[in-house]
Parts: sequence; C-alpha cells; structure tokens
Amino acid sequence: MRYRWKSLLVNLSLLLGSLALSLIFCEAILRLVAQNDSPLSMDIYQLDPYDQVSLKPNVTRRHFTREWNVTVAINSEGLRDRPSPVPDTRGRILALGDSFAFGWGVELPETYLYLAEEQLRSEAIRVIKAGIPGTGTTDQLHWLRQYGGTYAPRLVIVSLFVGNDFTDVQMGGFKKQFTIKDGLMVRRSLDGTERSSPAREAIEKLKRTSLLAQRLAQVLWYLQNTFVAPQNRSNPGLNAVDRWLWEFAKVHLRQPPPETVEAFARTRTALDDIHQWCRQNNAEMLLLVQPRSMQIYDWELAKWKEAYRINDEALDLDRPQRFLADWAAEKHVAILDLLPEFRAYQKSHSAERLYFYPDSHMNRIGNQLTGVLLAKWLNEFGFQ
Repeated sequence: MRYRWKSLLVNLSLLLGSLALSLIFCEAILRLVAQNDSPLSMDIYQLDPYDQVSLKPNVTRRHFTREWNVTVAINSEGLRDRPSPVPDTRGRILALGDSFAFGWGVELPETYLYLAEEQLRSEAIRVIKAGIPGTGTTDQLHWLRQYGGTYAPRLVIVSLFVGNDFTDVQMGGFKKQFTIKDGLMVRRSLDGTERSSPAREAIEKLKRTSLLAQRLAQVLWYLQNTFVAPQNRSNPGLNAVDRWLWEFAKVHLRQPPPETVEAFARTRTALDDIHQWCRQNNAEMLLLVQPRSMQIYDWELAKWKEAYRINDEALDLDRPQRFLADWAAEKHVAILDLLPEFRAYQKSHSAERLYFYPDSHMNRIGNQLTGVLLAKWLNEFGFQ
C-alpha cells in the first residue's frame, strides 16, 4: 500500500511538473511570436500635486477584458487624446467626465468625443478629452479648477452617467471609493477598506502578466460572446447581489433613501459650482446626460428587479433625467439627454446593442450614436 501511494505521488509530481514546464514553454514561444502583444496592465493612474487622481503622461497600455481588447494611450498632457492636438484657432471645447468620456472599452477614434471633434476639424476647434475613469462630478470640478483655465474653453461639456455618478458624489469622490496601488485602481469596500485578498491579487497578477492566460481567456470569451446572446449571459454582480450595484441603482427608486436624496443634493451643488466656473471664465456649459443600459433594455431591467426584489411600483426609472433637466432649466444651462434617442434607436435596431453586457459601458455603436447626437448639437449651437 505504501509503495502504491509513493508511486502515485511520484507520478502525480511528474505530471504536474511536466504540465508546468509545458505552460512555461508555451508562454515563452508566445512571447517570441507575438512580440508586439504586451501583457495586460492598466497601471495608468497616479495622484497629481493636488492629491487628486490623474492619468500618467506618455504611457501606452493594452486594455483586455471579457468584451474588448483595445489600446489605451495617454499623451503628454495626461489625457487619452491625440498625441498632437488638432488646430484650435477658433477655440476649444473642454469635455469632463468619467470612464464614458474616457472611452472605456473602445479605441480612441471610436469614442464619442473623438468623433465629435472630427466633425469640427474643418472649423479649427479642438475637443480636450479630459475623461478620467473612476471620477465623479466633484472630482471633475476639482480638475476643472486646477487645470481648466489653461485651456480657456469656449464650452465645457460635463458628461454625467446616471448609473453611478450620483453615488460617486455621495460617497465622497474617487478617494473615498478607490485607492491607487502600483498605478492600478483598486475599489474599496463600502466600509472603506480595500477589496482585495492574496488569492485575488495572485489571479489578477496572472491575468496581467501571462500572454498565454490572456489568449486562452480570449478564446473562451470569444465563444461566449459569439454563441450566447447578452440576455442569456451571466452577470456576476447581479448573481452576487453586489452591494455597490444596489447603491448605484437607488437613484431609480420612487422613494429614495436619505443617502440617495443627499446624493442628488451634492450633485446639484457640484453642478452649480461648475456652472459658476464657466460664468467666471466666459464659457458656456453643456450637460450631457448618459443613460444606463437597464433604462434601454427591458430584459436587463427584469434581471435587476429579480436580483434586488424590486417591483414596478417601487421604481421611478427616469427620475435622474428629470432631476437633471429641472436643474438645467433653472440655471439656463444647455442639456443633451441621450435617453430618448437611445430608446428610439433600440426600437428601430433591435438586433444591435448600444452597451456591452454584463459590463455597462457604451460599445462602439453607443459611442457612435452619442458622437452623432453631440455633433448635431454643436452644429446647432454654432460651432460649425
């Protein structure tokens, strides 16, 4: 019996050793034949001299997830923008926002700010693309106060995603929700601690550093995205009844709790301050309101209601848009609400998606539609 156990352990050790050597060999070969394919690492974040989040200048990274594989290049100004700005003899537009304005999940030329700028190139107007993932309206106000004046914009666009920007403001902005570790953005738990563990960190490091692991994941994800419709895909956040997702969704309740009422009030104050900055600096302001995907797709809303056990009577789905429209009307600020056009597009193009899923960011088509609507507004405003 001892001999059998010893023999079994020896064979198992040899098998594991051979497997490890084979994986190392495959990794080495892949690095030789795919030298232009760098390992994944989105270590693009830093704290600026004012202790606020910013993007590292002059870095290029590959952003690889379940639903996309794109290049992210930060220019010398610390913006995800062109290496050299377009001519701006007729002025500049400064666009603030979070990962939606950044273009999360799409290539730079596919982002709505780039597409809008292309419509203005003949008019020598530049769009400064100052979107920073993980930020909320108060963070963008800080950025505007520190850096906005150097661009002397004719127009300031504030892109506000109703899916999480109210909560970002309520929670105290970037520094209360995230920490920066080795250039990476790490979300804290709701009690303020970092959401991490040795096992999780090891898995994340493997995903960032192993080309082989990334290629295998690509194959699996390609098969899933090709053969499984979005409505049939698993959503880990909803399956786990994620507390952060619930915080984000409270803005759609007919009777929101006190913390969400506070979120609306603080967002209003931040928008007031941005508007005041614009007036003091002779700039117009445009509030670009971006809907969340569950406001567009009934099947996605049904999944959310099931996960959090919410019925129709408890919902006021368009509450955030009405709140922002009322603020804009009171302050005489221009507003571009994408929700009606997104819903109309979905009805007439039911086979197409405007968002990734289960990720909630706009895909290439969503960015393209936003770019068209924004360019149309700029044309009517007088930028062409």
